[in-house]
Amino acid sequence: MLRGEIDVVYGPKGSGKSAIYTLLQNHKDYLFANNIMMATAENPRGATIFRSLVPDPPMSERSFIELWKIYILCILGSKFREFDLSKASSRQVVGRLVELELLPPEGGLARLFRAARDFARRYMPRSPSSVTVNATLDPVTGLVLPSLTADFSNASSGDSQRHRVEFNVDELLEEANSALSEEGFKCWILFDRLDVAFEESRDLERNALRSLFRVYNDLRGLSSIGLKIFVRDDIWRRITSSGFAEASHITRTVTIKWDNESLMNLAVRRLLSNACIIDLIGDAPDEILKSIERQRDMFYKIYPQQIDSGPNKPDTFEWILGRTKDGAGVNAPRELIHFLTELRDEQIRRLERGEFVPPGPQLFDRSVFKAALKAVSDARLTQTLLAEYSELRTYIMALRGEKTLHTLDSLARIWAIAVPEAHSHAGLLVSAGFFEQRGSKEQPQFWVPFLYRDALDMVQGTAE
Repeated sequence: MLRGEIDVVYGPKGSGKSAIYTLLQNHKDYLFANNIMMATAENPRGATIFRSLVPDPPMSERSFIELWKIYILCILGSKFREFDLSKASSRQVVGRLVELELLPPEGGLARLFRAARDFARRYMPRSPSSVTVNATLDPVTGLVLPSLTADFSNASSGDSQRHRVEFNVDELLEEANSALSEEGFKCWILFDRLDVAFEESRDLERNALRSLFRVYNDLRGLSSIGLKIFVRDDIWRRITSSGFAEASHITRTVTIKWDNESLMNLAVRRLLSNACIIDLIGDAPDEILKSIERQRDMFYKIYPQQIDSGPNKPDTFEWILGRTKDGAGVNAPRELIHFLTELRDEQIRRLERGEFVPPGPQLFDRSVFKAALKAVSDARLTQTLLAEYSELRTYIMALRGEKTLHTLDSLARIWAIAVPEAHSHAGLLVSAGFFEQRGSKEQPQFWVPFLYRDALDMVQGTAE
């Protein structure tokens, strides 16, 4: 990403997208030294600035495209002013934005977005007063290039005077791009927390994100303006499930994936950040990180080899991964880190009470592992699954105290609905990662992973 080779980052929730976003922000001085200004389009914490769209969102993707482009212009103008870009072309862009009331004299992102939203509502109503379609011939390619200019007029309520604004957002973006080029700069604009921004409405989410990616494609021809978008892969699949032709043009992407070795490396690196643990094991961190075998050896110096004893039982790390993956089989670093943190806290509580001390150099007793899982399960259910899929709450909570493997008949009985309807809801729970689908197409079965069982007090076994 620092080399400018990646624009879009996909990944499951908790996979590390926001960590990369934060690392980019931490490298802003490095980027600026390489003539790249970095801007964020969303607050990294707290209330999302896009919440103001929920009560009265744009009605179509086309309206959303205009809003995104206006907001990007506001961000660019703010950066021009922040860095005091002095060339005439830069001052002209800033002056035009001030004239259009798109550049408030002070304030953060919320005020910038409010200015863009209010402008769109005032001067870009559902239908323009007139539209002019032009066509030009590209002398290089010989292609006919159409362009559309809309003349938007709007009458203030109770006022016979009509305000007229002639505004072409694409032309102004091109002027901003040229100004950046003259100044010798590029500007990257980062979009994160999109899952939080539009979680209250699937339709709003769909329109907002599809239009944002269309804007991304529209801006690819502007060499000095770049969007960096961080989005959950399940949301991407959802917004493109009905077809999205522009997706084939989004190629500068990466999908964050974690396998067992990379998760082991993560766990060991966290251990090696503790000087006391380094003193305890007596090995140099650099040497440990040279091979995955040495990392596993170090892990089992700190943790027991197994939780459940037996030749067919998994080793501890595989046991942890088996209990922190969702129904799609995805292990996210967030749940692993949360589990290890809860494990540490539970072991400390037991030591403080004077309970059994683990043998040898190990810091953890086998008995604390199952106790730590409950807190992870509760957090995953309430803070992630139910928060993001509130429409499925009734069906999930109805499974409290039930068995962990179900057929369509058992689900229909529990939910008190017909089998075809149960099939539909079960499919949604599979997509959400709550169920793992097993069995055959004709006789599907739905298995609840360990991650959600403790939170719902579920019982191992097959429902009748």
